[in-house]
Amino acid sequence: MGIFLILRLLILVTKKIGFIKDLVYSVFSIGFLILIPGNMFILNSKENNLSKMYIAEDFGHNILTTCEKNAILFTNGDNDTVPLWFNQIVKNVRQDVTVVNLSLLNAPWYILHLKNGPKKLPVNFTDEQINTISFIPWKKKNVTLDVPESLSVVIDTTNIEEKEFQLPEKINFTVEPTLGDRFLRIQDYILLNILNTNKWKKPIYFSVTVREKNFIGLKQYFRLDGFAYKLIPFKNMFINPDILETNLIKKFRYRHLKDESLRYCKATESMIPNYRFVWIKLLDYYSKNNMDVKVNLILDAISKVLPQRLLR
Repeated sequence: MGIFLILRLLILVTKKIGFIKDLVYSVFSIGFLILIPGNMFILNSKENNLSKMYIAEDFGHNILTTCEKNAILFTNGDNDTVPLWFNQIVKNVRQDVTVVNLSLLNAPWYILHLKNGPKKLPVNFTDEQINTISFIPWKKKNVTLDVPESLSVVIDTTNIEEKEFQLPEKINFTVEPTLGDRFLRIQDYILLNILNTNKWKKPIYFSVTVREKNFIGLKQYFRLDGFAYKLIPFKNMFINPDILETNLIKKFRYRHLKDESLRYCKATESMIPNYRFVWIKLLDYYSKNNMDVKVNLILDAISKVLPQRLLR
């Protein structure tokens, strides 16, 4: 509106000057077209410069890197799934990992896509059964999952007795209704089917961004390996420090994470606390086991990669 009024005044002032009126009008119009976006660029370019914004890409990279070869990785929603797809499709990172979005797993078309796609998600329902699937009537029940004798699992032996090394014949967990008090969501029913069909052939992971209500009672069998929990057949072995430390220090990316000048959107900002969560869990493990040398090593590593606002 301001520019329009200025140009109207110029027309009124120059209306009796003939061709000069058109010249002045053109010069001022071109000037405003250059001046306004130029001024916006000068004032806002630094604040909105995304050339160093690698957080989402690196976050996806780190989740994928956490997983073992040919793993099935369950994610929560958009923010922890799209960065993984970008890494796999654009950057060719860990294309062996099958990413399964739990939110989309409620949609038959998505289940069919994964089941019949190149990675063949282990689901033993027919296409017709999948197309007609709905909420499953469900009461709280104990579920068992057989564990093959040939399964190889790397475990931390720091705080357990030798008898606990033995591989169990099965794992037991309690699955409660996840929709009201009467039903199981499609995603939970399909997840149970994947676990039974897979038979531990492919490693199973859940991103750290997945909410506990989506674990279907498996939390006690989760091991934090990085930005994802691995499903293992042992209870309450929450961390293998060697695996977690290797991922955090040697494999993960933290590009420009310490740059306090970067401006994050709400979605990106929500990713950052996951870094602190994982590092603190490793630090807490070493501290509780009186491993002072390791504590100092981790504290030094944290200071090199995490921004100050996460250390306060």
